[in-house]
Amino acid sequence: MLRPGPSWAFGLWTRTNGESQITRPLKKYIFSGPSECHKTPNSSYLRKVQTHLFFDLDKTLWDFEANSRQTLLEIYHYFKLESIIPDPSSFIEAYEAHNEQCWAAYQRNEIRKDFLRHQRFFLTLEQFGFKNRTLSKKLANEYVTLSPLKTQLRPFALELIQELNGEFPLHIITNGFQEVQSIKLKASGLEPYFQQIITSEKAGHKKPSPRIFQHALKRAGAQAEYSWMLGDDWQADVQGALNSGLKSIWYNPNNEPMPATNARQVDCLSKAAQIIRAEHGQNSH
Repeated sequence: MLRPGPSWAFGLWTRTNGESQITRPLKKYIFSGPSECHKTPNSSYLRKVQTHLFFDLDKTLWDFEANSRQTLLEIYHYFKLESIIPDPSSFIEAYEAHNEQCWAAYQRNEIRKDFLRHQRFFLTLEQFGFKNRTLSKKLANEYVTLSPLKTQLRPFALELIQELNGEFPLHIITNGFQEVQSIKLKASGLEPYFQQIITSEKAGHKKPSPRIFQHALKRAGAQAEYSWMLGDDWQADVQGALNSGLKSIWYNPNNEPMPATNARQVDCLSKAAQIIRAEHGQNSH
């Protein structure tokens, strides 16, 4: 159902769905060229300008570390792994190291998705002298089932999305797996705010490849020079976006040294909207 939003005069419309309402922006128009004030809406000088915002999901909006650790703790106790690994913190620490290595191999196209999922658990058990491929697959299946249902978000993630919703079209670009990311977005309540959900698995290319950004821009009907990418991964999100012609904001909560670049950075998501609005205001005049 569509009805005029609170800012109908400013080009917004609102979709109602039960108790929730999501406000979407209509496209803005500006005139360019000589004698612009005398042009009519049908003029060839009429030009659409729309700023689109693209977000990474894991570790940027969805708190991957907190949700993953909670899931691993549940798995540790459910499968009684204390008989193999002395304490849960050792299990989690070992898993995270092997998971990072397996993901790096996956990003380089050296291993496939299904192998990654159970290999990281196999290597974790092996580290403690226990080689069991069957148990590794059981742990992997339980992890993939439980983890996406966790709902903890990064600080101010929801507030940022709610603040920007209606003012800009919002989209996701993620290297995560299609079915898992979809569950995360639904369970955490983020899904209704995003118009396009672009996964590397579906697009056929992973960040930082320009091809996934080009695919995302095409799906969103966006222009690179009027688009932003916000993410926590310097190489995949920031450098990938810059190389594809988008503006970029690095979510850098640990204040790591920033390479020389024209990207912006924030240590808290609450600061991102101000940067986007300032730049958007300059481009609108």
